[in-house]
Amino acid sequence: MDLFERTGLRTTEVVQCRMGHVRIEPVPQALRREFPDAPPFQWLLRVERGKGGKARWVPCDEISLSLQAYRIAFGLPPVPLPDEDLPLLLSVRRSRWGELKGVRSRTAIWKLVTGLCSEALAYARAHGRRVDADRFERASTHWLRHTYAKGLAQAVRDGLDASAALENMGHSDLRTFRQYVDDEPLRRALATQLARTRVTR
Repeated sequence: MDLFERTGLRTTEVVQCRMGHVRIEPVPQALRREFPDAPPFQWLLRVERGKGGKARWVPCDEISLSLQAYRIAFGLPPVPLPDEDLPLLLSVRRSRWGELKGVRSRTAIWKLVTGLCSEALAYARAHGRRVDADRFERASTHWLRHTYAKGLAQAVRDGLDASAALENMGHSDLRTFRQYVDDEPLRRALATQLARTRVTR
């Protein structure tokens, strides 16, 4: 769940990602001057073939601890090696030779995520948490991507360069990204009203 909600990856991109696509990059001194609160290292994930065949790097510091715990649970060292060819999303089933293998279809990932969310939905209903239940009823991998995008939209309002948000999402057009901004029509209406009021004065 963390993988989708904290990176905004598309399901197809997750199927194609390998453990070796994770990089831990030292933050150079020049960038540390620009970002004084930056950690000494930044985790990045390479998406080799995004939508339209476009490759990109996605920040993945937010999943670094859960990724390490996930790897340990599968009996792997916590940090992936640069040339590691294991799939990023591993199956609990092993090959007939006992080797780890990946979840290889979008449908399997969708079933996994919606299955986990249906358990959370049942819990929310049983404990009278209607708002949470309503949210989990709509849950899917795309819903988690949407959650990430809404966080990026807020970050853009708070000063993140829109091109960085587009690159993180793998979008080439700002109009596509704007669909994640709930208040965009209202914001546009208010800006229009303000502009027209100034003109008519």
